[in-house]
Amino acid sequence: MSTTPSRKWLDLTILGTSQFRLIDSRDNELLRHWKNNFRGSFFTQKIITPLEQQLWFNVYDKDCNNSMLIWINEQEECGSLGVRNLKGVIDVYNVMSWGERTKGTGKFSEAVKKMLDRLNENFAQVPIQTSVLRENPAVQWYQRLGFRRLETRSHESGAEYFLMEYSEVANKSAFS
Repeated sequence: MSTTPSRKWLDLTILGTSQFRLIDSRDNELLRHWKNNFRGSFFTQKIITPLEQQLWFNVYDKDCNNSMLIWINEQEECGSLGVRNLKGVIDVYNVMSWGERTKGTGKFSEAVKKMLDRLNENFAQVPIQTSVLRENPAVQWYQRLGFRRLETRSHESGAEYFLMEYSEVANKSAFS
């Protein structure tokens, strides 16, 4: 049972057959499995153990400004997206699509774009940012969604990454 304060700052309403829902402790193994499968695209490259995942969830569960979401398409859990309401910035993280039936259909891109548009509407004066490893093959995908590179930084692990910011103008030109 969760004792989490309300995450009402995040509007999860998405139209169509695609939706997002907040995770709960029952999703720990699912998230751990997919994070481990995609670890080459994330800062944490080591295998996450069940205990480490539970410890992460315990911290997450107390943080009302952090929302990890499961993407559901036609009643199938197909991906995830994290959104943190940090001081002065909305941080998008742990974006993963794992649905075999949706691979290559653009449905996940469309759902993420809708979420970004909703965040942009609700937080018009707050930058929406993400950090993407330089070698991550999804860099161009983020750019098509409307993120633009702000700068290249070095992570404490030594890996280089792009700090990227969502731009409504770039988003409209990419999906018009």
